[in-house]
Amino acid sequence: MSQSDNKHQLYPEIEPYHTGYMQVSDIHQVFFEQVGNPNGSPILFVHGGGGISCNARDRRFFDPTHYRIILLDRRGLGRSKPFGEIQDNDTWKVVDDYEKLRKFLEIEKWIIFGGSLGSAISLIYTQLYPDTVIGLILRGIVLGQRKELQWVYNKGACYILPEYYEEYRNAIPEAERDDLIAAYWKRINSDDSQIRMKFAKQWMKWAFALSVMHDHEVNINMNISDEIQYLIARYDNNYVSNLKLFSPDQDDYILANVEKIRHIRCIIIHGRYDIICPPQRAWDLHKKWPEADLRIICNAGHMQEDLPMTSALVAATKEFQKIN
Repeated sequence: MSQSDNKHQLYPEIEPYHTGYMQVSDIHQVFFEQVGNPNGSPILFVHGGGGISCNARDRRFFDPTHYRIILLDRRGLGRSKPFGEIQDNDTWKVVDDYEKLRKFLEIEKWIIFGGSLGSAISLIYTQLYPDTVIGLILRGIVLGQRKELQWVYNKGACYILPEYYEEYRNAIPEAERDDLIAAYWKRINSDDSQIRMKFAKQWMKWAFALSVMHDHEVNINMNISDEIQYLIARYDNNYVSNLKLFSPDQDDYILANVEKIRHIRCIIIHGRYDIICPPQRAWDLHKKWPEADLRIICNAGHMQEDLPMTSALVAATKEFQKIN
């Protein structure tokens, strides 16, 4: 079950052969691109959370001679319009956008490759539309449970990154520390622009500290403007503070519906040192889905950029290539 190697490299840089926008609501247009072989096996890349979107590196996990690679920037993110928009935007609408894209591109079935929050979206999509999914490659499992938010933002990860956590926590008055998510939401939406920016940056710094394996990689500036940092922080905090990740009535929606998809081939790849999504999440999913192939990567954390994680993900796409 545990693995560790770096022998599988990313494929060379490649440009899309098709890009476009799809209107998915009165407010939102989502950006998508297609890469690789137009007549190849369709595979959908579902990006993670934290306000990120797709990038050029994401195209390179897949053999472009074999796969028709589809990437989409979700509502309010990346090249989708309007950027940073939080209205009419939740997990369930996003899942529906992927199904709209499948129909728009006239794809009968596809493989889904999703990481972090993208793993939860991929699982929910597959549970709703199992007949459209050939197989799943999942990384950094998120199950959409409230206890996951408690681990990340209140009590849990703080014991692993105490110096970063105390800076994040201590920015909030002691009387409000029982709910740090709500306290940050209040300040990120302040009428005072300086307060908004201060707490948006602090929110982002904690998010980056959670994600990377090495302290020197925690870069609050991220080489982007203050305005973009603010919109990303507001977007991310909105998802967690307003519980837009979760079903309104089922905290265990994903685990409760695994039975619907156990017949579908799935590879689960999870870093042993993933702080955002502890390996327990992957283990909980595997216990409900013993047919899934769980691979714990010994010297990797959360990020797909970690070399052992990259290698494991590329290896998984090669395995599906052989099956197809």
